[in-house]
Amino acid sequence: MGTWIPIGLIDVSEKQRHKVTRSKVEKHRMAYENGDEVYPIDVVAHNSDNGVIRYRILGNGRHRFFGAIEAGMPVIECVIHDSVLE
Repeated sequence: MGTWIPIGLIDVSEKQRHKVTRSKVEKHRMAYENGDEVYPIDVVAHNSDNGVIRYRILGNGRHRFFGAIEAGMPVIECVIHDSVLE
């Protein structure tokens, strides 16, 4: 079980954006819309802006993230890993 984080607080690196595969995003969008079980994405807190902590996707999870956006989800389930805030 993870923590539900607003989509707008999660950042995706340019490197990860370039590795997005359209068919995988579509697969995850459909899974979210159908109510299928989708694993949480792994994130790490990476900075604090005006007291609001933001998160960065670790490794895999970009396709689930973009699938959630396309499914219109305001939040996504995440596993938050320990890190030192920048």
